[in-house]
Amino acid sequence: MIGNFPWQPFEHRVGSEFEFTSQSKPADGPLTLMVENAVAYYAPLYAEPRQATPEEMSFTFNAGPDPQPGQTWQVNKEFEIAGHRLQVTSARAATFADIQDPAFVDGSQGYDYGYQFAVQGNPLEKISVVMYIGSDACWLYAGTHIPPEASSVLYTEHCRDGYPQGNVTVTIAELSILVENTWQATWTP
Repeated sequence: MIGNFPWQPFEHRVGSEFEFTSQSKPADGPLTLMVENAVAYYAPLYAEPRQATPEEMSFTFNAGPDPQPGQTWQVNKEFEIAGHRLQVTSARAATFADIQDPAFVDGSQGYDYGYQFAVQGNPLEKISVVMYIGSDACWLYAGTHIPPEASSVLYTEHCRDGYPQGNVTVTIAELSILVENTWQATWTP
């Protein structure tokens, strides 16, 4: 079965249905579709109609004039996205060494300094987030896990040319929730 819909969640209109198409004709008789777990994506800034404003999905912390590696700021900003609560508890000045991984085959590419955000969701849910720092110099990120693995996330975004200084604005672009369950539907043509 393949999805017969746009792949990006922000292109899927709120309230519309998903459709799946078989790649070949199924065998005669009933067709049973079983789903073992699913990931629900919420992108409130990119859904149509828009679910939130950038201001509602953003927070600001003051990194001061000279942020240093390991320096931490308390944020304690709560958000509610599609009925799911999460809290950004802190921001920490990070270096590329904090996220260095064999998956970064080209190294840091100059994205050597940034911030790591501690995000806590509902303890009964497994979450993942996508966030962005409001600067054109920031891009390299780590900490997004699909499927989500835990109720807390350390999300990091790195920038070129040092740490953003002063008031740093960060926006939550996406929340993913692992829906752990098994659903089954049977259709008889």
